[in-house]
Amino acid sequence: SFPKEISDHYVVTGPYGYPPVIIKILSLFSKSFNEKYQFIFSPIFDFLHNYFIFFTALLVTNDLTTAIFAQIIAALTPLIVIEASNLNTRVISYLIFSLSFFPLIMYSTSHLLIWLAVAFIGLVLLFYTHRFAIQAYLFCAIGLSIIEGNPLYIGFVVTTFIIVYFSGGNFYKSILNEHFALLNFWRKNIDYRFAHQIRGNLKPKQIDDFIFKVYNLSFKNPYVYILGNNPWLGIYLFALLLPFFDKILPGLAIISPIMFKINVWVLTLLISSLLVLSIKGLRFLGEGNRYLECSVPSFNITRIVFLDSFERIGLNISDSVCASLSCYVFLDYFFAKENDSW
Repeated sequence: SFPKEISDHYVVTGPYGYPPVIIKILSLFSKSFNEKYQFIFSPIFDFLHNYFIFFTALLVTNDLTTAIFAQIIAALTPLIVIEASNLNTRVISYLIFSLSFFPLIMYSTSHLLIWLAVAFIGLVLLFYTHRFAIQAYLFCAIGLSIIEGNPLYIGFVVTTFIIVYFSGGNFYKSILNEHFALLNFWRKNIDYRFAHQIRGNLKPKQIDDFIFKVYNLSFKNPYVYILGNNPWLGIYLFALLLPFFDKILPGLAIISPIMFKINVWVLTLLISSLLVLSIKGLRFLGEGNRYLECSVPSFNITRIVFLDSFERIGLNISDSVCASLSCYVFLDYFFAKENDSW
């Protein structure tokens, strides 16, 4: 059971409102085991997520090679590797996010209730796992509902929220209240995130902290910052733009309905990331690059499918990688020239 209030290690006493799934999992093991082997949990969750990506890619493409490459790329995404290096709730939340959102997409195309049931169970778990992931899920649902003109996705999220809200009692209400309290706190105090305890806000030139410099860079150069978090994004964007040159490079594979929805999944979170990083008034919604972490399966599947299309029109994977890296280097140079802050 969870305490109604927490006071140890805190300045003020307050209601307990932390999502409990990760705590429930850790409670299955002894305290000594958790303290000694805490580093293994996030890699295990990431391992399971990679297998989910493999089977998802296999289901969507019916091609074993594509599924293997999608899994390999997921394992080599820098931001995910960093996240999986320590115990946190983000890695398991990305796994549960995928286990819910992909079945929701499958239900929208097949109308099989088993997919809807899996999506519902996953989203209920997500409400009790990670608050930030719920924001990303909501944005994806809004994006798909707008693009398709179909209220299914946003209706699914709202319906699940209502069920969780009334069935979760005071415990879920504490989680929700803390979520809104955190958003409101950062809305008012985001300018003081890296303020010194005594000297207050300092000018960037006065701060040598590496984390601050990276954080500051994310606002000055959000495009390069996002590419730095996930360089594979360069391949995806390069591939996504190729259909505009269809007269020059005809023969690209026609995107299936499922692939179209997966692309919307990716682009919605990419746009959310850029908006949060670029617009000061939205920064209280979290670190912008984190939204892209919820799109790892969709990124990898679409990247590999596009690369397969390149093969069909005479471009091999190495050509594609070189082209995307060239775009990355160009962007890096361009923004460095613009800001002189690298």
